[in-house]
Amino acid sequence: MASPSQGACLCGCGEHPRRGKFVAGHDQRAAGVLIRDAYGTGNLAEAVEEWQRQHPGETIAQKAAERSSGLAGVKAAQALVRRSRREVSGSPSVTDELIAERRAEQRDRLGA
Repeated sequence: MASPSQGACLCGCGEHPRRGKFVAGHDQRAAGVLIRDAYGTGNLAEAVEEWQRQHPGETIAQKAAERSSGLAGVKAAQALVRRSRREVSGSPSVTDELIAERRAEQRDRLGA
Protein backbone atom coordinates (compact mmCIF):
# COMPACT_ATOMS: atom_id res chain seq x y z
CA MET A 1 0.00 0.00 0.00
CA ALA A 2 1.24 3.51 -0.81
CA SER A 3 2.26 5.84 1.98
CA PRO A 4 -0.25 8.64 2.68
CA SER A 5 2.16 11.28 1.37
CA GLN A 6 2.72 9.47 -1.90
CA GLY A 7 0.71 10.70 -4.88
CA ALA A 8 -1.01 8.91 -7.68
CA CYS A 9 0.84 7.32 -10.60
CA LEU A 10 2.23 9.98 -12.94
CA CYS A 11 0.63 8.30 -15.98
CA GLY A 12 -2.74 9.53 -14.71
CA CYS A 13 -4.37 6.14 -14.17
CA GLY A 14 -5.35 7.07 -10.61
CA GLU A 15 -3.58 4.09 -9.04
CA HIS A 16 -1.02 4.60 -6.28
CA PRO A 17 2.47 3.14 -6.77
CA ARG A 18 4.03 1.13 -3.95
CA ARG A 19 7.37 2.81 -4.68
CA GLY A 20 8.48 5.61 -6.94
CA LYS A 21 6.28 7.74 -9.16
CA PHE A 22 4.71 5.03 -11.38
CA VAL A 23 2.78 1.80 -10.88
CA ALA A 24 4.86 -1.09 -12.28
CA GLY A 25 4.94 -0.89 -16.08
CA HIS A 26 3.23 2.48 -16.31
CA ASP A 27 6.56 4.26 -16.83
CA GLN A 28 6.84 2.40 -20.14
CA ARG A 29 3.28 3.36 -21.01
CA ALA A 30 4.17 7.01 -20.40
CA ALA A 31 7.42 6.70 -22.37
CA GLY A 32 5.53 5.22 -25.32
CA VAL A 33 3.03 8.07 -25.34
CA LEU A 34 5.82 10.65 -25.12
CA ILE A 35 7.73 9.01 -27.98
CA ARG A 36 4.57 8.92 -30.14
CA ASP A 37 3.82 12.54 -29.26
CA ALA A 38 7.36 13.78 -29.94
CA TYR A 39 8.18 11.70 -33.02
CA GLY A 40 4.83 10.69 -34.48
CA THR A 41 5.54 6.98 -34.12
CA GLY A 42 5.35 4.31 -31.45
CA ASN A 43 8.20 2.43 -33.10
CA LEU A 44 11.41 3.01 -31.10
CA ALA A 45 13.72 2.39 -34.07
CA GLU A 46 11.84 4.97 -36.17
CA ALA A 47 11.95 7.47 -33.27
CA VAL A 48 15.72 6.96 -32.92
CA GLU A 49 16.20 7.46 -36.65
CA GLU A 50 14.18 10.68 -36.51
CA TRP A 51 16.20 11.85 -33.49
CA GLN A 52 19.39 11.17 -35.44
CA ARG A 53 18.08 13.26 -38.35
CA GLN A 54 17.38 16.09 -35.92
CA HIS A 55 20.80 15.73 -34.22
CA PRO A 56 23.32 15.09 -37.02
CA GLY A 57 26.72 13.93 -35.79
CA GLU A 58 25.39 12.85 -32.39
CA THR A 59 24.49 9.38 -31.19
CA ILE A 60 22.18 8.09 -28.49
CA ALA A 61 25.21 6.49 -26.83
CA GLN A 62 26.99 9.85 -26.67
CA LYS A 63 23.96 11.51 -25.10
CA ALA A 64 23.62 8.72 -22.55
CA ALA A 65 27.31 8.99 -21.66
CA GLU A 66 27.04 12.77 -21.27
CA ARG A 67 24.13 12.43 -18.89
CA SER A 68 25.53 9.54 -16.91
CA SER A 69 28.43 9.66 -14.53
CA GLY A 70 30.91 7.19 -13.08
CA LEU A 71 31.08 3.51 -13.87
CA ALA A 72 27.30 3.31 -14.12
CA GLY A 73 27.54 5.79 -16.99
CA VAL A 74 30.10 3.66 -18.77
CA LYS A 75 27.97 0.55 -18.33
CA ALA A 76 24.88 2.39 -19.57
CA ALA A 77 26.78 3.66 -22.59
CA GLN A 78 28.08 0.15 -23.31
CA ALA A 79 24.55 -1.27 -23.15
CA LEU A 80 23.25 1.43 -25.47
CA VAL A 81 26.11 0.82 -27.87
CA ARG A 82 25.39 -2.90 -27.97
CA ARG A 83 21.69 -2.22 -28.49
CA SER A 84 22.29 0.46 -31.12
CA ARG A 85 24.62 -1.85 -33.04
CA ARG A 86 21.80 -4.36 -33.25
CA GLU A 87 18.94 -1.92 -33.97
CA VAL A 88 20.38 1.13 -35.68
CA SER A 89 23.38 1.45 -37.94
CA GLY A 90 26.22 3.43 -36.37
CA SER A 91 29.95 3.75 -36.23
CA PRO A 92 31.37 1.26 -33.72
CA SER A 93 34.76 2.98 -33.77
CA VAL A 94 33.28 6.28 -32.53
CA THR A 95 31.26 4.64 -29.75
CA ASP A 96 34.21 2.48 -28.67
CA GLU A 97 36.34 5.63 -28.42
CA LEU A 98 33.64 7.30 -26.34
CA ILE A 99 33.56 4.37 -23.92
CA ALA A 100 37.35 4.41 -23.62
CA GLU A 101 37.27 8.15 -22.87
CA ARG A 102 34.61 7.65 -20.16
CA ARG A 103 36.66 4.87 -18.55
CA ALA A 104 39.76 7.08 -18.54
CA GLU A 105 37.78 9.94 -16.95
CA GLN A 106 36.47 7.58 -14.26
CA ARG A 107 39.99 6.26 -13.50
CA ASP A 108 41.25 9.85 -13.24
CA ARG A 109 38.44 10.73 -10.83
CA LEU A 110 39.21 7.70 -8.68
CA GLY A 111 42.93 8.41 -8.81
CA ALA A 112 43.72 4.94 -10.16
